[in-house]
Amino acid sequence: MDLTKWRLKKSFLSRAISEQSFYLALLCQVLMIGVSLLDWARAIPNKSHFSASWIDVFGHHEYYRIFTAAFAHASWDHVLGNSIFFVPFGALLANYFGVAVFPLMTFLVGALINLLVISLYPAEASVLGVSGIVYFMVAFWLVLYIGIERGMTMRQKVIRSLGLALVEFMPEKFDANISYLSHLIGFLLGIVLGLSYFLYRRNEFRLAEVWELREPIEESDSIDELFERLDDSNVQH
Repeated sequence: MDLTKWRLKKSFLSRAISEQSFYLALLCQVLMIGVSLLDWARAIPNKSHFSASWIDVFGHHEYYRIFTAAFAHASWDHVLGNSIFFVPFGALLANYFGVAVFPLMTFLVGALINLLVISLYPAEASVLGVSGIVYFMVAFWLVLYIGIERGMTMRQKVIRSLGLALVEFMPEKFDANISYLSHLIGFLLGIVLGLSYFLYRRNEFRLAEVWELREPIEESDSIDELFERLDDSNVQH
């Protein structure tokens, strides 16, 4: 598509975010806060009922922990820090791609992230929190944004995406208690599944596009003539 001749008037991502999508993401966030509060009130100090480790999952056969580890957090800073990206990107994914992507696929991927991480960590090391899922969500969205939104050049989209990615992915400081492996696995899964999902629905995304013809502006045109020509150039492709 020659962007010097055609302008993208509407894409699959053009519609506004619905309140229902935002409330769904917020509900998931509230659920995580509730699980964390329940875990902080545990009877056994320094032992989470919801975190996942190789010993807990496969040694004690507590397989539910692969799923619950995403909902429990270590502190208020932990849960609120993740919510900065979790809620808006959850709303974006739910709004444009439906509940099959968020929250269903998102939390299933979270379980896969936890399974891979505890398989690579020492048997006693445990993981908890939604940060790996957040990295998945951001990467998944960026891949789809680059593929769907064709109103800008690839360079423009990559620059914008890199700016957002740097804000999310660059830690302020190194913390030994943070599972950077979860971040990496979530990010890579977001790229792979985002690309697969885009290819699966590519035709549907393209059919949602509406293009209009750009007309050259001549120096002799008056302002009134220019607006008349813009009104008459409602050409769809």
